[in-house]
Amino acid sequence: MVQGPTHAMSGAAAGLALATTLPAAWGGATGVPEILCYAGITAGAALLPDLDAPGSTVSRSFGFVTGVLSRTVAAVSVLVVNATGTRRDTRVTGAHRTATHTVWFALFAGACAWAAGGVAGERGVTVMLVFFAGLALRGLFPEWSSARGGPVVVLVAVAAGVAAYLTVPALQTPLLPASAVTAGVLAHLAGDALTKTGVPLTSPLIPRKGRRWWNWTLPPALTVTTSGVADRALCLVFTALSGWQLVLVLLEA
Repeated sequence: MVQGPTHAMSGAAAGLALATTLPAAWGGATGVPEILCYAGITAGAALLPDLDAPGSTVSRSFGFVTGVLSRTVAAVSVLVVNATGTRRDTRVTGAHRTATHTVWFALFAGACAWAAGGVAGERGVTVMLVFFAGLALRGLFPEWSSARGGPVVVLVAVAAGVAAYLTVPALQTPLLPASAVTAGVLAHLAGDALTKTGVPLTSPLIPRKGRRWWNWTLPPALTVTTSGVADRALCLVFTALSGWQLVLVLLEA
């Protein structure tokens, strides 16, 4: 897989781009605080698909809580693959790059973000913002978050999430967060699609050659190696792109 910092930076770049181009009716942002919050959520959500991999950045972000959540997601993903596969599909015991690496999961994650506000109200939205703030901190600042340890990251995430909820009215409705979460997950899928193994974007609803679980892949010349030079180069590109977009946003404020 593409590494966590690359995913988070790609999510931030995608979030800054979408927040300034999507109509407000579709969950786009209308001011600098909203744009920054949108990008923060997409950066965090860009780590979300790797909940199917215990030991990943996202599974370690909130200690025991995300650890249990990761193992649960992995188990459910295995069940989904084995239950929906055909005779030509290989039964799996490991969940990584299966159910959470599809466009359907991106839509499902956005729907859950919507439901957090629609069902649980302000508490649901606040918890969601804290969660994605924590993921963004882990992904965007891996060295800082590792050096400070879990408790400090959690405290900063709580402060950031609560402050965002109290100061940015658009976050108090579920549309903007839901849009940002879906965008972040899609950014993750785009990043993993660049690797040699690809991702099962449309599985299991669109079969191919009798199989329901198959990966979309690019020509070998266009793929990157995990933790390789190309992966690090992509992280630098997305960092520069995010910085450039951020400067433009602040200049236009």
